[in-house]
Amino acid sequence: YFFLGRAYQLLGNNKEAEQALRKSIELAPYRGLEAETYLLGVLRAQGKIAEGREVARAGVARFPNSVFESSLWADAEGRSMIKFQKIH
Repeated sequence: YFFLGRAYQLLGNNKEAEQALRKSIELAPYRGLEAETYLLGVLRAQGKIAEGREVARAGVARFPNSVFESSLWADAEGRSMIKFQKIH
């Protein structure tokens, strides 16, 4: 479902991308934050910011030590979703 969601996203089919990425997270919730990261982009494109915050919070809760290694970041209050790149 992850790759199906990515394909839909790349084609601009955000509704289908959202469904597939959510299914990917449901079936493999501990796979990593990659699906959540792409889902955030899909939700942002659809103007579903509040839903994006919930996705971000859930991802941070499941992977508290990995969130800084991903491109997913939410502030302490979950008010915003920010993409960043690691600097090494």
